[in-house]
Amino acid sequence: MRMYARAYKLKDFRRFDGWIEPKLEDGQELTDDSIVFVWDDFSITSENFGSNQRLAHEVTPQWQEFCKHTLHFEIPEDVRRMMEEQQTAQQS
Repeated sequence: MRMYARAYKLKDFRRFDGWIEPKLEDGQELTDDSIVFVWDDFSITSENFGSNQRLAHEVTPQWQEFCKHTLHFEIPEDVRRMMEEQQTAQQS
């Protein structure tokens, strides 16, 4: 289950060498200023809540490195601790 997301403008993702332009199911056009979200599993959605339409993009080690080093994506420590606590509680 995804628990943390961070918003970016689509133009930031378009800097990735392996970027493949996603198509939204509703036919909406994406622009450089469109807001999209990277989740803790490095997937991308067009919305933070609600339908969470996942944008087609393969999660590769290169993609993860781009997110970490170019976009400076990381889960804040307090959120990471909370996620770990919830996982532990679900396992017991």
